[in-house]
Amino acid sequence: MDHTRFAFLIFLAQVVGSAFYIVFFLSYLLGLPSTDNLIGDPKFRLLLQVFGGLFLILIGATFVAILLAMQGKREKV
Repeated sequence: MDHTRFAFLIFLAQVVGSAFYIVFFLSYLLGLPSTDNLIGDPKFRLLLQVFGGLFLILIGATFVAILLAMQGKREKV
């Protein structure tokens, strides 16, 4: 995996993680000033499941790419 693809993978993981955080944050803020939160609302729950799942998959893919890159460097030496 070259540097450009690796940088894109990390950038994509950051974007999806940021989207997850924004949805999670909004689900708490939109319920204010009461003590209600909107995490249980089906719209927010679906968004959190999608972005959270994608984020976990991208984190795993990033770790696998790092391990493969490290293994490739060790074999070249």
